[in-house]
Amino acid sequence: MNDSKELIPVSPEPLAREQIYYGDREPFIEQPRLRDYWEVIYKRRWMIVTVVLVAAVLTLLVSLRTTPIYRAAARVEVESEKHQNQQLIMEEVAQFNELTFLQTQVQLISSDNLAWMTIQAVGLDRQSSFADDLPPVADADRRKAILIEAFKGRLKVELVRDSRIIELSFDDTDPSRAAAAVNALARNYVEYNFRKKYESTAQATEWMTKELDTLRAKVEKSQQALVSYESANAAVNIDDKQNITLQKLSELTRQLTDAQGDRIQKESLYRMALAREKVPSVLQSELLTRLRERQAELQDQYAGTRSQYGDNWPGVVSLKNRVAEVTRQMEQEERRLISRLHSDYLTATNREAELRKAVDKQKDEATRLNQLGIQFAILKREAEANQNLYNLLLQRMKEAGVSAGLSASNIHVVDQALPPLLPIVPRPFRNLAISIVVGLILGITGAFVKEYMDNTVKTPDHIERWTGMAALAVIPLGGTEILPRNRGLLGSGNGGSDNLLLVKHGDSAFAEAVRRLRTSFLLSLVPEPPRVVVVTSGLPREGKTTLTVNLALALAQQGRRVLLLDGDLRRPGLHQLLNITNVQGLSSILAAGRDIEPRPPDGIPNLFVLTAGGPLANPADALGSAAMSELLLRYREQYDHVLIDTPPMFHFTDAVVIGHMADGVLLVAKAGAIAGEVLRRAYRTFTETHCRVLGTILNMVDFKSEPYYYAPYYGDYYRKYYSHREKPTKS
Repeated sequence: MNDSKELIPVSPEPLAREQIYYGDREPFIEQPRLRDYWEVIYKRRWMIVTVVLVAAVLTLLVSLRTTPIYRAAARVEVESEKHQNQQLIMEEVAQFNELTFLQTQVQLISSDNLAWMTIQAVGLDRQSSFADDLPPVADADRRKAILIEAFKGRLKVELVRDSRIIELSFDDTDPSRAAAAVNALARNYVEYNFRKKYESTAQATEWMTKELDTLRAKVEKSQQALVSYESANAAVNIDDKQNITLQKLSELTRQLTDAQGDRIQKESLYRMALAREKVPSVLQSELLTRLRERQAELQDQYAGTRSQYGDNWPGVVSLKNRVAEVTRQMEQEERRLISRLHSDYLTATNREAELRKAVDKQKDEATRLNQLGIQFAILKREAEANQNLYNLLLQRMKEAGVSAGLSASNIHVVDQALPPLLPIVPRPFRNLAISIVVGLILGITGAFVKEYMDNTVKTPDHIERWTGMAALAVIPLGGTEILPRNRGLLGSGNGGSDNLLLVKHGDSAFAEAVRRLRTSFLLSLVPEPPRVVVVTSGLPREGKTTLTVNLALALAQQGRRVLLLDGDLRRPGLHQLLNITNVQGLSSILAAGRDIEPRPPDGIPNLFVLTAGGPLANPADALGSAAMSELLLRYREQYDHVLIDTPPMFHFTDAVVIGHMADGVLLVAKAGAIAGEVLRRAYRTFTETHCRVLGTILNMVDFKSEPYYYAPYYGDYYRKYYSHREKPTKS
């Protein structure tokens, strides 16, 4: 202990790894687990059950009040018309679209014409149960339109996927009438299709008879034009002529390419010879080679003799003349070689020109033959097309005449409709199952939405996520079932020891939780436990005062001298919990300098209390004064622990002011009452002002409504463990 009279604020030591706050960053939130989802569902189970029951009851009521509707169905097979003999020429020439054809048949069955034919065949327009339900109309056409729309509203025509089967179904309150309507519609469709084909065949036969005369004239005209063109242009075997011409053109083109390459090479040699570039490689001959060797030999002799005898010696003069003669002969030979290169160049140029003329002439011949072949092919194809069309139309006309009286059809009724035994509407069991599934989906969705919108702190995990440090203790709501009057830690409101659960019910779950808090409190600092501690909360009515009193009782039960100091000078409540007077207290010491000693409550050893006293004008200034610092320094010497109850920190700054003079701060958070953002802001306020936060206490946890991992331990275990102690023992 420092001998100085000035109270030195304790600087926070480095927190443990699990207590490190993450600064301005958002707190780490772990990935959800499967158990987390189950906990949400279990917690909101009654809401989910309610939604499911409401959906099931409403579904049953609607099902029971719904008139039964029966559905009769028939199936019709539609074969492809491209395999029928009565097929028309236009249908074969056009590209046959299978899917389009089947969809057309579906629309045909749903047409107004077949619907009216079916209504009349079944007599639906005369049946009161069908026609009387429609609005009365005097106009016959208007009534017909209404009946058709009503019939089509109950009719359903669908193409069975990946097949040629069309399913027809009709809904009605009378099962026999539903089956009769579907069967009548299928018969009318088959009859309509047969009648349409018969009429089409008859019309096509008449039309083809007229067209044959026109096509016959076209065939004769096109064949005559082809023969005339062959005679006028000698177009016989024109394909062979084109092949020969193209072969000649290809050969001449190849020779022209070779001639161009030869001319370019010889021109290059000639140009280099004229420019005297690379002469040794260009101008080569046996004579020139010998002359060069002779020149080199004479130059060597001339150089040696001259160096020995001088320039005027006759032998030297003779050698010089001989060198000049050899040089003259070399120049003459080079001129002869250049002349030969020039002659080769001119010959290659003339050959290239002749080949180019031959290629151009052959191209003109090929072009002429192509034009003749194109016109000949056009006339030939036209003649062949007219002949083929004439033959085809003649064949179709014969087939139409043969098949005009046949009754074959590509429409077949596969299954006729039978009166259904069970209605399709309503289906109570199916509707009930669907309603239960939908109710579960809606209920679970609502549960998760409600859970997501609820950002209050309810578990120690929430405290760790929002503050970055583990909860110091978890205090249950109202103890156990043996405390019916004390459902909250604020007490019954009667004062006295009703709120001192450690005194009245030392074996309750609440008392055991306070003892665990005491252990965590004593081990919160090392090597010595904290002596001066501030207890506060973020918001009012979070149970900090009652918790402070019971923590002091727990410390006092271990034989420690504990001082309870009511630092809430604005709304003191410590004296009400302990049922003592509040005439003079902390405010009297700070404002008037009176010497007031703490006094112990009746029947509680080792515990001393200093109430708040009368109100002050500026409580925060008084709590942050030097007098308060000296007072805490003196109490630090006299008591083992000093617990200071302060106002909620989000309303007042008293807790922060005193926190600098204390060893640490205990932050109380009521489960389900304080938002995570508020708790994080409170924790950050202390850390930013360099106050040590010993830990956060999760208070008033209702384990019956929070299905978390510690709920069975706190709830079931303590209820079973302590309840047998309340039962009378048998003698």
